[in-house]
Order: sequence, then structure tokens, then C-alpha cells
Amino acid sequence: MTGAAGGLTGTWSGNLRCNNGETVESTYHISPSGNPIYKYQTKNGWREAELASSGQTVRFVPAQGGVVTVTVNSLSTSPERISYALNITEESTSGGTLDQREASVMTDAKLSGAELEVELTVRSMSVVSQPGIVVPGDESSGVCRGKLRKE
Repeated sequence: MTGAAGGLTGTWSGNLRCNNGETVESTYHISPSGNPIYKYQTKNGWREAELASSGQTVRFVPAQGGVVTVTVNSLSTSPERISYALNITEESTSGGTLDQREASVMTDAKLSGAELEVELTVRSMSVVSQPGIVVPGDESSGVCRGKLRKE
């Protein structure tokens, strides 16, 4: 446990309980420098990117096609806490139809003894369009909370 992350360095996993009643399995990876690591799957397999600063962008083609862009809106780290906000957009086309999805994800994680207390807030919306037609899709928001343990 070296570097700026102190006790945060490593992989944390467990379940988050959401305000809609769902339980979500969650894993957080923290680099030795104290930054969160974003893991994603492309057509060529799993990749990861260390999120190091506001404005950073990760763009990739996911396994199912289309394009995903992840932008770091904010990032704050300390030896006991990490807070960050991401904007994630996904675009794909099929038969002349453009499907666009956007999500804002805010994460606040802090050490509490041997556990990592996590609060995750997600807001998402989607739009489907064809030339001359725009159909708003689903909008949702939710908060998930839980305590993760180091692997």
C-alpha cells in the first residue's frame, strides 16, 4: 500500500443496494497512484484506463459495436477518499436508425475501517432517431450504496 492512494490501492468488490430495490455487483480498481481504473470491453477484449484528470476522454468500440465515449467531468483523490464524475455516451446505428444513450455517473468512495463505503448516482437517457424523426427514449436516475471489501 504505497503511493498517494494509501489504503485504497487495489481491487474492492461487493454489492451495492439501489433505491429501486435492485442489488448490483460492483468492483472498483484503484491504481497505486490513487486514481480509479476504468475497465471496458472492446471487440478485441478487455482494456483498462487509469482516470487521472478532469477532461480526460476514453473512446472505444464496444463488443456489440457502435462507439462509446467516456469523459471525466471531475476527479478528486486523497489517501482515504475518491470522488469522480463521468459522462458516458454511446452511439450505434442499424438500418438508418441512430440510437444514442447518455449517462452521468457520480461516484464517492471512502475508507471506513477495512471497508470501502461507496455511493453511486446514475442518471441516464436515450434517444432514437431517423431522418426527420426523433423519438425520446427512457430517462432514469438512481442511487446505489454499499460497502466493498478488498480482494
